[in-house]
Amino acid sequence: ATRAEGVGLCKPPAGQVARFVVRGRDRFNNPSPGGSISVYQAPRNMTPMDLTVVDAGDGDYHVSYTAPPESGRVALSVAVEGGVHIYNSPFTVFVMPGPVDTNTSDCD
Repeated sequence: ATRAEGVGLCKPPAGQVARFVVRGRDRFNNPSPGGSISVYQAPRNMTPMDLTVVDAGDGDYHVSYTAPPESGRVALSVAVEGGVHIYNSPFTVFVMPGPVDTNTSDCD
């Protein structure tokens, strides 16, 4: 079964680049090159993520995105041809607060 793995599906920091890999497999768990996948986010009211998918040509797809600047929960859906979700999709990703920025922080 096609699955996704990597830290980009867990707790990326806000505003930072996150990555994960989708491993395309046939019903016998052999690499399955030549297909296509789609990756999209929900809810759509959050700042849109710039999602990039690169086909490695061997059944793997490397996905990278910049996490939204707001911390919170976002769902990432991964589907193969025909719009069929892969195992465990949609993934609940918890965007963590980013590093402290002295330009936007106050001290009382």
